[in-house]
Amino acid sequence: MDGGQLELYSLFINIGVVVTVALLLVLLFVTFRTFRSLLLVFAYGAVLIVGQYVSAAVRVINDGFLERGESLWFAMKNLIGSHFMGHIITFMILFYPAAFLIRGICREVFGFSLATAQDTFKAGSLAALMLPVQHIFNRLGCYSRGCCYGIEYHGPFAVSFPQNPEVEHSVFPCQILEIVCMVLLLVILIILFRKGRDIVGFALAGFGITFFISEFFTENPQSIKHMGLTNIQIISTVCILISIFYVIFIEKIKAFFSKRMEDTPEKDQ
Repeated sequence: MDGGQLELYSLFINIGVVVTVALLLVLLFVTFRTFRSLLLVFAYGAVLIVGQYVSAAVRVINDGFLERGESLWFAMKNLIGSHFMGHIITFMILFYPAAFLIRGICREVFGFSLATAQDTFKAGSLAALMLPVQHIFNRLGCYSRGCCYGIEYHGPFAVSFPQNPEVEHSVFPCQILEIVCMVLLLVILIILFRKGRDIVGFALAGFGITFFISEFFTENPQSIKHMGLTNIQIISTVCILISIFYVIFIEKIKAFFSKRMEDTPEKDQ
């Protein structure tokens, strides 16, 4: 039944949200050993809420809305479509401002120090670990519904989706490709985090590379290409370049924010 497939798709997405938020709560407490740090999960919640609108924008951009002169604002407002790259972009833009805002409110309004600036950056790395976890569930949902399917393919590991009437032939399992990439990315991020590295830039690079490669195997007749690249691939390329900048200059970025947002000694006591 189509309704059953759609329900399974939504189930996977919602399970992913619950799992990632729960894992983040556990990681924040284990890392900082205080329940106060759990308030930083609201920064991740802001990413999830705002990210769905940015994800809708990324989807319709890839589907050629801008080239056809259609309203991007209408697509965002009505959440037409979704692409997880929107959540990645939102995370890069929103997480740290939201985290530092929450930190400042706790200090100035409620009179307690939530976390040091360095700990706030570490919370960002913990939140970045949740992104590939969420996307694994996203693609499991896509696989169950037969959406975001691959190009026509009849070789090893070819799959078919009888639940999707648009797919009348076997296709490349691009959903599984992205799941494998996310597992590998998660392992790499965990290793880097355990070595004390800031992993936000690496997470952005991993998603950019994954989506860039996956687009070559994804079927999307509406997709508009420029210089042989889809809009998603162009966005992914920009994200990869930003991630390189971020990884190179992360310590200077941290020093810049820490100098301006660090607690005074009197308020830390």
